[in-house]
Amino acid sequence: MRASTVRKSDKPPSGKSPSNPDLFFEKELAGENPLTKATGRRLYDLGAEFYELHPWDLLADQDLVMVKEPDSGEMCYCSVMGALGQVYSLQVYIGREGYQLFKRIALGQPITAGEFLASQRGVSVEFVPSGELTTPDRRLLRAFSHPFRKDVICPMFRAGRPGYHPWYITEEEGRQLALCLATVLEFCDHMLTHPPIEYWGKEDTYPLVSLVSGKRPDQMCEISLAAAQWSPLATLAPANYDKDRVARILSKSHRIVGIMEVDHFYGGAMFGGKSERKTCVRAAIATDARSGFAFPPVLGEPSDVKGDLLVRVVLGAIESANFLPQEIRVTGADSAMALSTLTNALDISVQVVESLPSLEEFKRQMLRMMGDSGLSLDRDP
Repeated sequence: MRASTVRKSDKPPSGKSPSNPDLFFEKELAGENPLTKATGRRLYDLGAEFYELHPWDLLADQDLVMVKEPDSGEMCYCSVMGALGQVYSLQVYIGREGYQLFKRIALGQPITAGEFLASQRGVSVEFVPSGELTTPDRRLLRAFSHPFRKDVICPMFRAGRPGYHPWYITEEEGRQLALCLATVLEFCDHMLTHPPIEYWGKEDTYPLVSLVSGKRPDQMCEISLAAAQWSPLATLAPANYDKDRVARILSKSHRIVGIMEVDHFYGGAMFGGKSERKTCVRAAIATDARSGFAFPPVLGEPSDVKGDLLVRVVLGAIESANFLPQEIRVTGADSAMALSTLTNALDISVQVVESLPSLEEFKRQMLRMMGDSGLSLDRDP
């Protein structure tokens, strides 16, 4: 893959005149700030320099470089991929959530495609053959006179948001990625021109690198060791419920029988219009533990609160089946907490268990129907 490289913009290819639009991805980012030509050019040139340097010869996937975003104060965790010779890219994990996802993958914990998409937050540039580019990608590169030949590798810029598939970058995301590219480049140059130092010898501690100006020519960045911003997973608060709806359920004197398994999941299936940011499937589901009967699932949007989806699927299951379960089983204490107000009102016991066999079978069937195997990803961060 390294035989041919991207190149910095220079003269247009013979016989071709780039369109040089002022904005990129404007249609695909409706309602957001599209990438400007100035930021696009900076990304393109930095991407070319990054690929020419082959930083994967210096850094392993888990040798993170930390960059602090000056405006928001958020920490960016930069992972250079390519040491294994499979994927060549810079992956930037943003904030505490981004670092948690990186750690989960780095530790080899099982993660499905849906779970990855639900947790991702970051920006990236990947170097791919031209056949993997979309029309908007080509429009961007064509503006900077990029040659489209089979032997030329192309930079592809993307942003990841929780609950969505990777999509085109906005102006703000482009600037963030450009900062990370420039900083990692300076850090690599520092490594090449200074005595070797062990930056990754302590767990959850990485080099924090910042660009500097106005100093001597051989000092273009400042480097210090810093601890990553670790944080525990957020615990769901008890979810609200429709009191009138619950009152109607209680007024019908339903039978109390059986055990209900309840959970929430993401899948890797893609939904959305041609020029829209694509969501992944998100659903709350409930099944009868003994018979395996599946109640109507509740589909959610990326912005929905998990607890609200769990409450909705439980109420829908009770109304459709005309009975109250003796017990509801979930796999996480956060799910039990989210349902606690509702189950107290209905006088239903909630148990946290290790597995939900009936529900898992229904989830596998749903994923297969959507063309998603639901299998764990076998990948490095």
